[in-house]
Formats: sequence, structure tokens, C-alpha cells
Amino acid sequence: MKKVLGIILGLFVVLYIIGSLSEEPSSSKKSSSSSSKETILKTKLNYLNDIKAISWWEVDDNDVYINFSDLSYNWKAAIRMAATLGNKATDFGVHVWALNGKDKGWRPGDSGYLESVTARYGKLQ
Repeated sequence: MKKVLGIILGLFVVLYIIGSLSEEPSSSKKSSSSSSKETILKTKLNYLNDIKAISWWEVDDNDVYINFSDLSYNWKAAIRMAATLGNKATDFGVHVWALNGKDKGWRPGDSGYLESVTARYGKLQ
């Protein structure tokens, strides 16, 4: 009886070690999760390409940067909609920045922006 218990315990230890070795490191899990969020956001917000008042937009993790070339367009509603749709699609907080006259690649801290909004838990913050 003791031999059988020892063999079963040994098998559990071996399976535990094999399972822990096959797990990915946490940093690669984060980058893969970040990459999938970006892909989901890019797909969900693809409608922004059809708006003539937007000169460019890009996604960086859970941040979305939208540069408006025509400010007569209702850009406040556009960024709120993008934040809400992105949040619902990713089930993660999404921050959208409204820009005017900025070059692609702009990031917070580079210069001023029009406004920013954040959506979490399906609501604007």
C-alpha cells in the first residue's frame, strides 16, 4: 500500500514540474495580451478610416490617438464613441486622445492635445 501511495505521489510531483516548466514567462504573457488588445482595437475602430475629418489614427496598447484635420466635425462625440466601443471590445480600460495638427507617432508629453477620454467598465470616466 505504501508503495502505491509513493508512486502516485511521485507521479503528481513529476506532472507538477512538467506543468510549471511549460508555462510561458510572465513578460511574454503581457506582450501577447497587449498585442491581442491592440489587434482587437484596430479591428473594432477600423470605421475611423472612413471619417474624412480624421487624418490619421493609431493604437498603442490600450491608448488610441486620433488626429482630426477638420475641427468642425464633432470630434468630442467621436473620441467618446471610440473609447466606449474599444472598452466593450477588449473588456479593458481604453484611453483615447484627440489631436489636431500632430504628426503620426505623437505621445502624451510631446505637446498639447485637444482632449482625452477614458472608458472603463462600459462607461466613460
